[in-house]
Amino acid sequence: YPSMLFGAIVAEIIMIVGYFLYSCLIMGEGLAAAASILGNVVQGTVGIIAAPLLVEVMLYAVKGFVKNKGDKLETIEKKEDNNDKI
Repeated sequence: YPSMLFGAIVAEIIMIVGYFLYSCLIMGEGLAAAASILGNVVQGTVGIIAAPLLVEVMLYAVKGFVKNKGDKLETIEKKEDNNDKI
């Protein structure tokens, strides 16, 4: 997870700088755009904390789904093999 954390931090820095430059240059807010930096930092921090948790939950769900599907497929294959013997 250290490389994921490093990547997430770099991505959030790029996001914060990008939002600031967009507000400053394109929206024409000038330095008043700096007021939104704190909100963007909070957004990035929540994303960095929530993302690994959601990944773990999704991986757990997918592993359970694949395992259950595999069991069902195996059961179907066994039934087909038994029908061939009859």
